[in-house]
Amino acid sequence: MSAHAQTLEELAEYESIVERTFCSEEDGYEFFNAFARNKGFSLRRGKVRHAANNDEITCRQYVCAKEGARQPKFLNMKNMKRRPRPITRFRCPFEVVIKHNPDMNVWYVHKYVDKHNHVMARSNEKKEILAYQTAGLRKYQIMDVLEQQYGGPHNVGHVTKDLYNFSYLSRKAKIADGDANAVLQFLKQKQLEDPDFFFEYQTSSEGRLLNMFWCDGQSRLDYQAFGDLVIFDSTYRTIRYRMPFVPFVGLNHHRSTTIFACAIVSHETVESYEWLLRTLLGAMYNKEPRSIITDGDRAMRKAIRAVLPNTDHRLCGWHIERNAARFLHYSMIPGFRNLIYMRVTPQTFESMWKSFLKKHNRTGKRRRRRKYLRWLTKMYIIRRLWAASFLKDKYFLGAKSNQRSESLNSRLHKHLDRKMTLYDMVDHYFHCLSRIRRNESQLDCEASQSVPVTITEHQVLETSAANCFTPANFYLVQKEIKRSIMYDTGEILDNDVSTKYIVVARNG
Repeated sequence: MSAHAQTLEELAEYESIVERTFCSEEDGYEFFNAFARNKGFSLRRGKVRHAANNDEITCRQYVCAKEGARQPKFLNMKNMKRRPRPITRFRCPFEVVIKHNPDMNVWYVHKYVDKHNHVMARSNEKKEILAYQTAGLRKYQIMDVLEQQYGGPHNVGHVTKDLYNFSYLSRKAKIADGDANAVLQFLKQKQLEDPDFFFEYQTSSEGRLLNMFWCDGQSRLDYQAFGDLVIFDSTYRTIRYRMPFVPFVGLNHHRSTTIFACAIVSHETVESYEWLLRTLLGAMYNKEPRSIITDGDRAMRKAIRAVLPNTDHRLCGWHIERNAARFLHYSMIPGFRNLIYMRVTPQTFESMWKSFLKKHNRTGKRRRRRKYLRWLTKMYIIRRLWAASFLKDKYFLGAKSNQRSESLNSRLHKHLDRKMTLYDMVDHYFHCLSRIRRNESQLDCEASQSVPVTITEHQVLETSAANCFTPANFYLVQKEIKRSIMYDTGEILDNDVSTKYIVVARNG
């Protein structure tokens, strides 16, 4: 055995290593693999010896991943069309040999050479890599950041391939017992840290994960304050299993996105969505939302009618516009947008609809006309879910689409590739949640340290509103105050029952 200890600390470490025993060869590998990761290098299994009378392993060598060297024939540029790959092995002398003692039935350290001839990866580099991954940076972006941070690629301590290998091994270690099991263990740990953390899941008869729902204590509190309007969308499939990712979001007191809960469903069926909505109610102490905005999924519409019959339901205007561009002739789009957003009476809408159909009765080729007429017929049947004429008196806080939900989805979709695991997605979700709450805290701080400027002649009313509302909501009130200046009370009609005020426009 060889020791290369130079300090008391290194000597103590050396002695602790050579005195170790293991129950099996696999235990030895796990220990030295973790040891190598902590030191900043990768371990590789080396030579092995077997018993003479059977195939049992009696001796195992572990070496640094940079041990060995490329054969000279692979470095010869003659007759080679491609440039040789960069050299990544440098005959590193690090070596550990463990042997089996059959009398005591234990494995012991027979040889330990703790010496390297290359730069080690910094331990904080590995933490930084994992943090950057969670934040959504891709591998090449992480390398760019590290090279900038440490003053060039020669100071980073690893190449891009090492980074990919480290990321793969760390991901593999997290889901060693299965991706779904890793996520459930992760959520159980969250529950230990937060007593109000809530999660539920469904499995199939074969034990496969079907649906999963979770929310933390702060999200449950936010729902009680802001859960009158709920927006959710299931159009993104951001994980390798193509399972829809469904965030439940709303508007907080800054009119910014706040997250109430999140879910993953395996199949977009009425049963799955009914389970999802009932679980949402269970998590939120049976408080039903006053209104809800979703995409045009038919199964979701049926589930909402079954579970939330008293909730006003609106279809996302953005999804409807996108489908209109898909099914209608381009010349029909402006007229259809008027049908979506114009706040007219239902009777006027019916008249506008008939005029719209009459005007475009001959638009496009016959085959295309049949296509858009079928789509328009379906849209007319559910007109009360998307036309402003039928929704103008409902409680939607000015929201017309589920783009707040989609902004969260797109952030996850942008930063995590389609090969990501369920664990990756859930981990990144909590990172996004933290960032959203950090933004909310910043807005709270700004609101507490400033007061909006009053600009109308109704100074007393504006000042009172500025002290009652956050800036985002105050500016909406201020807009209405400015509009009120355009009108005067033209006449007051009193009788025994009521007083009627007739409002007329100024200079009109």
